[in-house]
Amino acid sequence: MARVEWTTLSGDDVETVVSMLLCSKMPGAQRVRPAQGDGGIDIFVAGTRGYQAERAVYQVKKFASNLTNSQKRKIKQSLNRVRDTSAAEGWKITEWYLVLPLDPTPGNLAWFSNLTDDVGFLCEWVGADKLGVLAANYPAIIDYYLRDGKERLAAAVESLAAIIAGRQGRSSGQPLVSSDVRSDLGAIYRAINEHDPHYRYEIAVSQSAPFVEQAQPPGPSNSLETSPPTSRWPPRSSLANPFPTPGKNSGLTSPRLPRLPSTMFSTSA
Repeated sequence: MARVEWTTLSGDDVETVVSMLLCSKMPGAQRVRPAQGDGGIDIFVAGTRGYQAERAVYQVKKFASNLTNSQKRKIKQSLNRVRDTSAAEGWKITEWYLVLPLDPTPGNLAWFSNLTDDVGFLCEWVGADKLGVLAANYPAIIDYYLRDGKERLAAAVESLAAIIAGRQGRSSGQPLVSSDVRSDLGAIYRAINEHDPHYRYEIAVSQSAPFVEQAQPPGPSNSLETSPPTSRWPPRSSLANPFPTPGKNSGLTSPRLPRLPSTMFSTSA
């Protein structure tokens, strides 16, 4: 797959694609919809004690060329805002990541170190090279949002709808047998699952309708105010940091929770 040309994308496209890549790498992550009161949080991963107690925070910026003074001020404002939000809401920031499609210069690193040296939690710059690794590991995201994957998915779904509606040219009353549609269904199955990064589709034939589990009505036991969101994924300590960059010269504070091994950034699928 061709390299992503971040500089040609709109700000909304950059933030959407980067957010999708991060959430694909860390399925327990939660994206926060942009709003006036988002508290400087684009994505967070809840800690082992729940999101109301601790969070690793990801701030996504669209900046793809060398930082201007205005852009540096915006990054500083985002960091200050999330610190104010955590203090006001009573949860702890365990880690803070500045994520943008731009690798830092030595001057950028010095500025970033001065910005974060007294915050009391781990801070890291996640740049273009690391986003490139994520893009290589999750090509369906790039294809769907930036190439023609979305259109190819729509065409495959349309073909499936045509088969369900009835094959053209079949004589009236002629029975439909499995061999009539087997190859088409197989091709559509492969096409849909190749191009859609959000879902896995399955095709099955049964004598009865599939069982659909009824959603539980909202109540105190599962309301947002009284309990953290549940997840079938591992806890925060194994997911929140997909970008380990150890080294004493990084100018960053030491993490309070275990870091992931460097092998997490293997480029193999």
